[in-house]
Amino acid sequence: MYIIYKFDKELRGILFEIISDVEVYLKTQISYSFSLKYGGMGYRNLDNYSNYGDSLRILKKMNDIAEKTIKI
Repeated sequence: MYIIYKFDKELRGILFEIISDVEVYLKTQISYSFSLKYGGMGYRNLDNYSNYGDSLRILKKMNDIAEKTIKI
């Protein structure tokens, strides 16, 4: 049983690394494409999103984080 546990743990670690790399790559590509289309500050313009409710919540969170970061 310990061998199965150890194998599962190692496999999970390998898969997590791969998935993490893919996630970073995809987010980078999406951000790059978005900024090419709308400019560096395009994420702040609600007209660039299709779902205003979700976009408004996301923008509010980003602005809150930016304000906290600037104050530090």
